Amino acid sequence: MNKAKNLFNLIMYSELPKDFSGSWVRPVAYAWGILFVGLVIGFYLGLSEFITVSEVSSFLQKSVKEYPVLFVMLVLGFGLRIYIAIMGIKLHKEKLGYEIEDRTMVFMTGTVWFQFLFAFVMYWICGLIFVLMGKDYSLGYGFKFFYTWMEQTVDKVPTLFSLEKYQAVLISYVIMCFIEYSWHRLSHESRLLWLLAHRPHHVPPTLASASHIQADPWFVLGKVWQDFAYILVGGILTKLFNQTGDMFFLPFVYYRIIVSIFSIFDHTSAYYEQVRNNKFLYPIFVMCGNGPFHYYHHSALAEHTVVNIQSGPFMFMDRLFGTYATPSKKKPPVGLTGQPELYHNPINLALSGLFQILYELRYNSIKLWPKIIFGGVYYIPPFSKSFCLKDEKAYYGQSPKVKELNPEFAANLGL
Repeated sequence: MNKAKNLFNLIMYSELPKDFSGSWVRPVAYAWGILFVGLVIGFYLGLSEFITVSEVSSFLQKSVKEYPVLFVMLVLGFGLRIYIAIMGIKLHKEKLGYEIEDRTMVFMTGTVWFQFLFAFVMYWICGLIFVLMGKDYSLGYGFKFFYTWMEQTVDKVPTLFSLEKYQAVLISYVIMCFIEYSWHRLSHESRLLWLLAHRPHHVPPTLASASHIQADPWFVLGKVWQDFAYILVGGILTKLFNQTGDMFFLPFVYYRIIVSIFSIFDHTSAYYEQVRNNKFLYPIFVMCGNGPFHYYHHSALAEHTVVNIQSGPFMFMDRLFGTYATPSKKKPPVGLTGQPELYHNPINLALSGLFQILYELRYNSIKLWPKIIFGGVYYIPPFSKSFCLKDEKAYYGQSPKVKELNPEFAANLGL
């Protein structure tokens, strides 16, 4: 059992060395930044599966013919994102007075790759389940069955009112903004969603888009939920007011792409003060609801714990529900509240929340299980252990009771 415990400690608590350096680190981070631009554009097209060459070609050809101006904006925006992703690292020392450590960039980019790998595994398992059920593997992989069902459901919805497509989409978009806002806010207020999924996104003490943790370990489930909002809810709502029921016509797609152009500044520390205090750019961010507004959402100050939840036009959902905050002209510290010292370990970052939940279920009374699973983010049961904090007592002031991770628990975890 001691071997299992030692293996667990090795996997969870080993760190990238502080003097980690290599000539390949920064070029790899830049390459990741460029690749991630493509991934972001793909997600904003509303596609959950990989985009085929023929789909991309068809989309671009249609765009050039029908919306040439928007197509030019897409190309320019793509180039801008690549430029800012790279310069966000290169200018870090010039703008902020210090360089991002090589090990920090490896830690961040490594975590993102780990999360994408986790998504592939989930896709594969879903496909395997369908094979075991005697059905086609392709129906399960990538949750294709779910998307097929949503599209079929939308087709069956009757059109009750005949409105112009733009009007129907606008009504649907407002409702979907509410769904996105609710999901994001719940990710901050539910301890289960926070520990299992959303916390890694808020860990970095400095942000550079090319190396930032943009995805949660369970981000694929969040993506499915987002698509549920856009394809099913958005499609049904649009179909009620317009016969086509199509949320993904080109102008709407381009609107999301244009907004995403400026979202490159959401996670870029080096440019925060420059874009926040620019009299030409700031009004654009006010209209789009991103850039310094979302960066402020990552503030490590206690008073900014849950602010600027939904990046939308004029932050209207945050204004409506009282979570709006005007970003300060000076860059705030970012990361978890108080910027506690964490382990530089991608596996620890991705799985520490899961192990904390398992630990609490193992050592606390069954009566407390509902609170452990469904309680608020500030609830701490009598016996708890944060696997990601180096000094739990210093962070909480008075640490909850912690039992030593024994061989039995390690065995229960399959280690």
